[in-house]
Amino acid sequence: MKPALRPLLLGLAVAGFGLWASRVTGAPGFQLVGLLVMVLISLASIWRAVDPDRTPGSPLTAAEIAAAERRLPWVRQTVDELALAASVSRLRRTEFASSGARYESVLHRIFVSRALCARLDDAALRLILAHEVGHAKRRWQCWIASHYEAWRLQEEVLADATALDITGATSQDWSNALASSARAEDATGDPNELARRRAALGLFN
Repeated sequence: MKPALRPLLLGLAVAGFGLWASRVTGAPGFQLVGLLVMVLISLASIWRAVDPDRTPGSPLTAAEIAAAERRLPWVRQTVDELALAASVSRLRRTEFASSGARYESVLHRIFVSRALCARLDDAALRLILAHEVGHAKRRWQCWIASHYEAWRLQEEVLADATALDITGATSQDWSNALASSARAEDATGDPNELARRRAALGLFN
């Protein structure tokens, strides 16, 4: 099955289940469908984190894959240390993502790609992980914000601030880490969002 069809088919299945559940329970259909759509979005987010069909823009060499595997224990230890510094209840063991780094509230787990593990230095990767721990600190607020565009930027800024607080890094360190992360996977984020996040941290150029 083509990856692009999966969200559509899953969405149709969820909508159908919502209508069936409404008829069985007598609850308002729009409430059930709305709740199920939020669950669907969460499941889709988890799938994006681990989908084996997704490949970062710059393919990894065999040596880089091996380096990422060797570095994973350090990544897990670093996440545990950062979580302790942020007073976050114990996270589930960090695993590899297909690309990027992300925190999944439902699983209470951080995912990070082999590309980031292989290509970032310790300082940059630690900041990226600290940002995800920042999301974990607001586990369910993060989950809610991920479903509302108007709140998502605020959540990113709060996670950025937490990352700086628990690592002692500077705003410029954060900016450099973000740039290194983008280069590691030949990726670019939303320039407007990045500009607002930079401004929130006092970086205006």
